[in-house]
Amino acid sequence: MTIGEQAAIAVAAFLMILVITEVGIFTWRSVKSDKETRMSQYYGSLPQSQHNQEAQMELML
Repeated sequence: MTIGEQAAIAVAAFLMILVITEVGIFTWRSVKSDKETRMSQYYGSLPQSQHNQEAQMELML
């Protein structure tokens, strides 16, 4: 192999490592963000459902 071919392979390998790293970071961030969104929706809905239960209890009384 010539020096040019070796350099091209090295550059391609480096770029592939960068792309794989970026995809991994993006996936990790989106999973983390999705989990936080689901948790905030869950915890955000709890007080509301408790409030609805209290309102239903008042209506029954």
